[in-house]
Amino acid sequence: MFGAGIATSMGQILYFAALSQSGVSQVAVIASTDVIFTLFLSSLVFKTHEGITKTVIYASITAMVGAGLIALG
Repeated sequence: MFGAGIATSMGQILYFAALSQSGVSQVAVIASTDVIFTLFLSSLVFKTHEGITKTVIYASITAMVGAGLIALG
């Protein structure tokens, strides 16, 4: 749990560092890729539970496209 707290804190620090170096629209699009990383990491960690199905892949792609469209205006 301690490692998860450190990773989350570092993620937020790096997110705001990226915002100070680049525009909000660019950072938001890059940050929306966390859906893909979460998808693949959760499939590795939770092998006995839910797998990656076509529905999960389509939902992840839809979420990323939606975040990108919102960020681009």
